[in-house]
Amino acid sequence: MMVADGELMPFDWMSKLSTCIHWAYINRSPSHMKTYCPHPQAAWLLRKGSLLLRFGQERETYAAGQWIFPRAEDGLQTFSEDAELLSIRFTLEWPTGIPLFDRSHSHSVAASEVRSYTQISERLLHYVEQHFPQADPHLRNVQLGLDPYFELQEIFAQWTSQTLKLLRSLKVPTTSPSHLDPRIRDALQRIGRQSWTDPMTTADLAVQVGLSLSQFNRLFLRETGLSAGQYREQLRRRAVQAALMDHSLTVKSIAMEYGFSSLPHFSAWVRKHFQTSPRAYRQAVQESTL
Repeated sequence: MMVADGELMPFDWMSKLSTCIHWAYINRSPSHMKTYCPHPQAAWLLRKGSLLLRFGQERETYAAGQWIFPRAEDGLQTFSEDAELLSIRFTLEWPTGIPLFDRSHSHSVAASEVRSYTQISERLLHYVEQHFPQADPHLRNVQLGLDPYFELQEIFAQWTSQTLKLLRSLKVPTTSPSHLDPRIRDALQRIGRQSWTDPMTTADLAVQVGLSLSQFNRLFLRETGLSAGQYREQLRRRAVQAALMDHSLTVKSIAMEYGFSSLPHFSAWVRKHFQTSPRAYRQAVQESTL
């Protein structure tokens, strides 16, 4: 669902937005040709060198001095040997798990045209480097106190606001769940909050939102274009992708966290979705962590 800029949403709904910074760092020697992982969302400033992104038969080329927001699609990334990159990975989603902006296409802009955005990005990078030198580059397992946490959130909120303004200026469509049937919106939130180790059945969801199973299935498909099971798998796929990028987590712990009964079960699922084993996928995305 797309929404016109300026549409108002209830404060309670806005307060449940999923916003998170995963890392901000400088990579001065990116791996040349590696897997591009679309989750979490990326904002890249290519300071030096060049970049080629491949999505199936499509190719996108970028030169030094560009901000790049790659699309949400698995692909390949190839950097030149002299490349230097400021990489920020983040989450910016509605409570339903839908990104705030359409990610079906990549977008770019010259850094010289958005100096204020580059400045707030550099400020965010500087804060992370100064206060969390132990980040590698993931912030997920960094130990910190209340003051640095809220200071980081303050800077990240400013960066997020500038990101929204920049994407709007690039005519990137804003998404919105406001036009969804309220019962399906409720169901999406419940799916987003569920435990992967003890997920609700579709029948349970239907009861909780006041619909029969057949009514729920028809309405969910009409409103989202997916079945409830497909939507769950979409969320789990994105979450597992992000988890495999964090090398502080073992493959076994990821499998258990996301509801797989055994490593063979998890490995078969990963092969089905990513055409490789968990360890091979992890190695590919970690070597290209950007």
